[in-house]
Amino acid sequence: MAEGITTVDAMLSGLHDIRLPEAAPGGLISEILVAVGYGLLLAYLTSLVLGYFLRGPATDAGSLTDQIAALADLPEDDRAVALLHMIQIHAPAALPTELYARAGIPPIDELEAMLLKSEAQNA
Repeated sequence: MAEGITTVDAMLSGLHDIRLPEAAPGGLISEILVAVGYGLLLAYLTSLVLGYFLRGPATDAGSLTDQIAALADLPEDDRAVALLHMIQIHAPAALPTELYARAGIPPIDELEAMLLKSEAQNA
């Protein structure tokens, strides 16, 4: 009957983490590599979960006509720059060559016409 009874020291030594024997191939280096691998896997999975929840709702920018109308409240210089960015995205071939001349940025009406023309061609 006394064979099933263990001492406190024997019980505590049985609770220690399972480790490879010191003579095992790889030893401490293999344990470090496994820990780094688990850490990287956990970081990757965390980034996937956080990316899903922090993405935010998808917004529809609307048509080019709606986007141009939304720029109406901006000052002229900012509006012209925004229109040039839109031309660069939607119709890069329509960028005016005189843009780099001394005359500067073309009038806003011309920029809007370029965008609307590219929208009509793509539709």
